[in-house]
Amino acid sequence: MNEAEFQQGAAAVRDVYPQTRLLPPQGTAWPLRVAPVPVPARFWGGGTTRLLVVFDLASHHSVKPRGLLGPEWKLPGGGGPFNGSPVFEFGEAWQGFSWNFPWPPALGVVETIEAYLGRFSDHR
Repeated sequence: MNEAEFQQGAAAVRDVYPQTRLLPPQGTAWPLRVAPVPVPARFWGGGTTRLLVVFDLASHHSVKPRGLLGPEWKLPGGGGPFNGSPVFEFGEAWQGFSWNFPWPPALGVVETIEAYLGRFSDHR
């Protein structure tokens, strides 16, 4: 993925999630902060959160971008997600989460965001 393709995809994500913004890149890592992300009430507890997806433009075709959720999101009862782990990246607190979808083939920016958010459709 090149910078122009990434920027075009980020603009399309902003159309759906209006508070989305690109955080300052670090080398070939381009972090996209997607917000507000609605969390389904059934099973996941509801509310909104943020999603950080870190695209590495140099290795995008072979390495899946990292995805993190904002720590403000909790499961019903107040606990964090199973296998969640707190991290601090790009100047903000986040939590790791169990994301599982095939890679490659590489997805575009919008499709990658949809794949990460598709985890909320899985009730494991």
